[in-house]
Amino acid sequence: MILRPYVARSQGLSKWGGEVGLTKHIFKVGLAKDSPDSAIKALNAATHAGQADWKLIAKEQIDDLAESDIIARIATKEKMVDPNYYPRLQGAKGIFKVKIENAEAHMLMKRAMDCRSLSVP
Repeated sequence: MILRPYVARSQGLSKWGGEVGLTKHIFKVGLAKDSPDSAIKALNAATHAGQADWKLIAKEQIDDLAESDIIARIATKEKMVDPNYYPRLQGAKGIFKVKIENAEAHMLMKRAMDCRSLSVP
């Protein structure tokens, strides 16, 4: 079975995170059984974490990996927002706050790797 992990962002949740002192860099990580686009529609229909403005940021295609495994992998580098501590999240799991330093380092490394693949005359 092919599963598709995805990353989604809600502007409303990001704004709330910035206001309460978490960070505005908050993302939802999940696993879609059919397509990430339909998973985003389901998040919006269910007002996941109290928000109905989820947008797809990234998606992948993998085999045989559980959502709990994906969350555990990400939790080694980024902090998962505790859904029991923040009632506004309404028990939603898989929501992470990303340190801006980690995002910047990732973007810089990606740019450096892209430059290495270019041929310079």
